[in-house]
Order: sequence, then C-alpha cells, then structure tokens
Amino acid sequence: MKKLLFLLLMTTTVTQAQHYRKFRLAFDFGSPFASSSPIGLFAYEPGFRINDNVLLGFRIEQIGILSMTGGSNKSLGSFAITSHYYLTKKFFIGGGFGLYSPANTNSKDERNRLGFFPRVGFESGHFHASLEWNITQKMRVYESSGEPFPGVETFSDKNRNYLSLKIGLFIGGGRKKELQ
Repeated sequence: MKKLLFLLLMTTTVTQAQHYRKFRLAFDFGSPFASSSPIGLFAYEPGFRINDNVLLGFRIEQIGILSMTGGSNKSLGSFAITSHYYLTKKFFIGGGFGLYSPANTNSKDERNRLGFFPRVGFESGHFHASLEWNITQKMRVYESSGEPFPGVETFSDKNRNYLSLKIGLFIGGGRKKELQ
C-alpha cells in the first residue's frame, strides 16, 4: 500500500510540469532608477521549473554597467536566489534574496550587504519584462573630498535601494509543443 501511494504521489508530481520546459536561461537589460544615478543594467538568470506555476533560480545582476569606468563609479552588483509564481500563463510575481556589493570602490568601503527584492512581470513567447524594487542594507562609504578640512577622512551611510525596469529574452522554460 505504501508503494502504491508513493508511486501515485510521484506520478502527480512529475505530470504537473509537463506543459513547460524545466530549464530556463534569461538575459535582461534595463534601467535602474536610484538616487546614485547609475546608468544601465544587465542580469543573467538561470532557473528551474518545479511545476507549471513555480520557477526557482538565481540571478547575477550588475547596475551601472555604462559607468564602470571613471572616478565616480555608481555600479552595484548582486547575486541572489530567486523565485517566480505564475498567476496566469503570462503574468508572474516573485522575488529574491541575496548579497549586494559595490564594484570598483575604495578598499575601505563596506561590501557584501544583504538585500531582497519583490518583482512583478509579464512574459510572451520568449520575451519578458519585469519591474522590481531592490532593498539593501545601508553601506558605509569612504569619502575623502577634502571638505570641510583637507586630509580629513569621513564615512557616510549610503542608501543603495533602487527600482529597476527590465526587458529581456529567455531560452527554454517555455510552453512545450502539444503532441498530436
């Protein structure tokens, strides 16, 4: 009896994800809207469908990709665990949790702060768009501008939260062709 119940449970679990491909790889480009005014965003996000409505994965994202050179670098990178829940075939909600770190900054700056993000999005074919709000812990940033007195080192807490609008493409993870 236990074997029959186990077989029935495994069959239902396996058949739930038959309409969509299991693996998905997404590439996103977009614009972050932050007080530090970084320019450009790129994200790489592989994922695995648990069933037709749930996608788990991770995200590697860099904001400020167009301002990574120069003296006033406003870039910020993140590595996060993500999830999507599909409300319909095209609309999803989700979020993630991970580490955020400024790139190319002074060695005295704080790095690797925790953060999370809720997101909403839309998919059609292999195209998708999403809006997410990234919320991080404040980061202590070293400043040596010489003001108010030359040679005085100061630290300030910087808010690195940002809203981002992303569009992109994904490979895999889409609806399977129906067998006829």
